[in-house]
Amino acid sequence: CQIVFRGSSRAVFSKANQTAAETLRTELVAFWPTLYSKYDKVAVRLINEQRAILDVLAGTRNLSSDLIELRLFDKSGQVDLNAPLLDAIRVFLATRQGRNERTLGHDLINQFTTPPYGWDAGCVRVGIAALLRAGALRILIEKKAYSNPADGELQNALRVSRSFDRVELVL
Repeated sequence: CQIVFRGSSRAVFSKANQTAAETLRTELVAFWPTLYSKYDKVAVRLINEQRAILDVLAGTRNLSSDLIELRLFDKSGQVDLNAPLLDAIRVFLATRQGRNERTLGHDLINQFTTPPYGWDAGCVRVGIAALLRAGALRILIEKKAYSNPADGELQNALRVSRSFDRVELVL
């Protein structure tokens, strides 16, 4: 058997008394860290990403367990800009702005959901919400700047993935 990922193949050999599914699962587990070397920094999958986005924008203190696992807030309840997710987003945006490149929501999602990251797209959008909450980011929707977390149009742009793909992100 061969596993093919993005044009490169890897041979898979079955061990005695092992089903094909077990063999494939074992091989993928061994190959996963090679594909997604930065996955472990944000190894969280959100159950209800839309609720999480609204909670972060509102500054809610009573957060769900999967949102707590993202470690976006420090002990005092303020947004921690050094959290792995937020730091990676800020570095990516700063690099693109330094090259005078526009960054749309679609670009950001593509960057962090593909190798070497493999992060959940909902987590990335929650990270953007946290940066907005901290005042470290503005969102341009049809060339109009938004930075107020309580703005309904801004909240909808973050919650609805098709809308988020078209917004521009500016540090």
